[in-house]
Amino acid sequence: MNAARKPIPLVVSEPDKYLIPGPDENGDYDNTFQEAGYLWQQKDPEAFLKLAKEQHATLCRIFTKVSGVKPIYMPAKAGLGDAVFTSDPFITITIPHKNSAQRLILPSRFTNINRHKEVPFAVNFLKKTFRKNAHL
Repeated sequence: MNAARKPIPLVVSEPDKYLIPGPDENGDYDNTFQEAGYLWQQKDPEAFLKLAKEQHATLCRIFTKVSGVKPIYMPAKAGLGDAVFTSDPFITITIPHKNSAQRLILPSRFTNINRHKEVPFAVNFLKKTFRKNAHL
C-alpha cells in the first residue's frame, strides 16, 4: 500500500482522567449535556468513569474492526479531562504526493476556556508520534 493510501490512525486517550467541567463562575453550563453529565459525575463518580471506560473500549474495538487500524494512545493528563475526545483539538489532513503523503495538522481554537490547554498537548503528542513513526 502506498503512503498516500494509508489510513490516518485514530488518536485516543484513555478516559482515566475524564471529567466534565462544572458550571462557569455564573453557574451556567455550555449545554444541557454538560449539565446532565456533570451532575451524574458528581452523584456517582465511580459509575460515571466505569461507563466512560466501557464506551471507550467499545469505540476502539469497533474502529479497529472497521478500519483495520489500531488506535494510537495519547496519555491521559490531569487537568485535561475532556482530552479523551482527541479529535476535537485538531484535524489531520493527508495530502497525497506521488508515492508519498504529507500530513497537515490543523489545531483548533476552543472558545471554552476549560479546553485551551488540550490543543498544545495534543499537537505536541502528534508531532512526536509522527516524527518517530514515519510509517503512520
